[in-house]
Amino acid sequence: EPLQPLVVLVGMPNVGKSSIVRTVSTGTPEVNDYPFTTRRLLVGHVQQPADRYQVMDTPGVLARAAEERNPMEGLTLAAAELLPSALVFVMD
Repeated sequence: EPLQPLVVLVGMPNVGKSSIVRTVSTGTPEVNDYPFTTRRLLVGHVQQPADRYQVMDTPGVLARAAEERNPMEGLTLAAAELLPSALVFVMD
């Protein structure tokens, strides 16, 4: 939905991004105890009485050099740069 605001969740693997999306939106990402459970971008919708917006789950990103990142991390960084109305860094 290109006209709806989009909140992109970004963080390291296993910090709870998928759990947040599952809890606050219609999104149903897989939630597990191992890193990189999320392998693609997943969008859920949040409906408020006067508003509707989207929240996006992203694959985890590790603190490492760009040339060491895997394609999933690249997808997350592209989404963070190009898509959001808001960017939320999730940490535990």
